[in-house]
Amino acid sequence: MFKKLSDFAYKKTKVSGILLFLGLFLILNLMIFPLFINQIGLDKKILDLSFGFSPEVAYSTLLSYGEQGRFIYSIMLLTADTVYPLVYSIFLVMGVSMNFKKAFKSTNPILKLNIFPLLAGLFDFCENTGILIMLYNFPEKHHYLAWFASVSGMLKWTVIIVSLLLIITSIGVIAVKKIKERKQAK
Repeated sequence: MFKKLSDFAYKKTKVSGILLFLGLFLILNLMIFPLFINQIGLDKKILDLSFGFSPEVAYSTLLSYGEQGRFIYSIMLLTADTVYPLVYSIFLVMGVSMNFKKAFKSTNPILKLNIFPLLAGLFDFCENTGILIMLYNFPEKHHYLAWFASVSGMLKWTVIIVSLLLIITSIGVIAVKKIKERKQAK
């Protein structure tokens, strides 16, 4: 199954697809999310953007939003933040796929890591689910949900960072290859 998914990503990755998902990523980050965050209050911490939080911090943050802010946050999680994990994880898969294809031989097992960024989207969905359940049960406190959301968020950010490092490393490999090719051509 993973091999088929990996092969599918290589087959479907094109510059136009990367640009499309980059555009969607930018629209969500520069236009859509700011609308929600402005309604919650710019001075408020957004749990999704934290690298981990304790149950105490999570519930005090949710309390600081007020009833309307919690409602807006839940709407954001159910709409824009449902699409967002798909957008950025597909964007990262395409970025890794495009660069890995150029950087490594077709027999290199590292090529299967092109779908690794999908884990970020999965962990983001888990984080959002935990936060949504906390919001719906508020003011009831379920510490295990806060920990679940927090750990899921930390895993999400870790996978995103590793995915970006995979892209940067593969760009470095491509650059070294091109330098060697130029030296050999002389």
